[in-house]
Amino acid sequence: MNNQITGDYHWGLMVLSLAIAVITSYIPMDLAIQVREDLWTAKRWKFWLLGGAIAMGAGFWSMDFTGMVALELPLSVSYNPWMTLLSLLMAIMASGIFLGLVSQPAAGRFILIMMPVWWCFLWRSLLMWL
Repeated sequence: MNNQITGDYHWGLMVLSLAIAVITSYIPMDLAIQVREDLWTAKRWKFWLLGGAIAMGAGFWSMDFTGMVALELPLSVSYNPWMTLLSLLMAIMASGIFLGLVSQPAAGRFILIMMPVWWCFLWRSLLMWL
């Protein structure tokens, strides 16, 4: 008896998901570098950090959600709107913490390299828990 459910990917949506990921990864990192180089005043820094967190979190969430929607299954799939909104807020919060850390003057290469990996594991763990 075979109880497996197989599905196919809509390749157009997968390419769109990849494009969202590329664009999303560039914009906030460029913003963090500019904030780190003191191009804006300390007063405006928090607004730029908030904007970058929203852009980065919403972008990565959109990339992930587009990838999930690209999977075509032979059964009906629905998403809980409250859990979907919660996952978006978690992505924005994690992005804000990440951008806050990497925009600090003391952030070294280790933090710039390892933080995305660490946040990815934390993010996936929290979503699997929910």
